[in-house]
Amino acid sequence: MRYIDSVPWYRHFMNRDFVVTDFLRSWKEFEFTHEPDMFHDIFGHLPFHTVPEYTKLIESFAPVFLRATRKQQDDIKKLAWFSYEFGVIKEREGLKIFGTGLLSSIGEINRVASGHTPLKPFTIENVLKRNKAIYTFNEELFFFASIEALQKELNRYFNTVKKPHKSIRLKKQNIIDIQMTGIT
Repeated sequence: MRYIDSVPWYRHFMNRDFVVTDFLRSWKEFEFTHEPDMFHDIFGHLPFHTVPEYTKLIESFAPVFLRATRKQQDDIKKLAWFSYEFGVIKEREGLKIFGTGLLSSIGEINRVASGHTPLKPFTIENVLKRNKAIYTFNEELFFFASIEALQKELNRYFNTVKKPHKSIRLKKQNIIDIQMTGIT
C-alpha cells in the first residue's frame, strides 16, 4: 500500500492499528520524499511508539478527527503535520527532532540544523496559518517545550471539536430518530 486516505487511516488509529506502507523510496529520494514510505514508518514512527507519552499524544488525534467537520479535519491534519510529523522540541540544551517526517528526511534535518528553516512557537494560531509543504521542504516549522506542552496546546483546539449528539427519540405520532453529527 503506497498511501492511505485520512479517514481510513484515522479509523485504523482509533483501533490502535498502525498502517505501514510497502513502498520504499529510491536512493535519489533519500534526502527528501513527498510521501510516507517504509523507512518513514519503521524508523520514524515505530520507535516513538515505545514512548507512552508519544503514543498517548498520537492516540488523541483519531477520535477528534473522526468527529470533526471537513474544515476541522483539514485543521487537524495541519496540527498533525506540524507536531508529530515535523515538530521540534526546544529545550535549554538545544533542539531535538520530534517529528517523524523530519526524522526521516536528511535534507529537512540539515535545513533545520543549519538555521535555514525558521522555527516559531507551536500555537494553534501559528500552525493553522501555515500550509503543509508536501512536495518541497517546509518554509517554517514549529517548536514546543515538551510532549506535555504540545498536548496541552493541541487540547485547546481538540476541545472545540464538539462530540456528536446521541440519537434523540421524539414521540409524536411516530417515533423519529434524529442522528446529528458534525455540529459545531
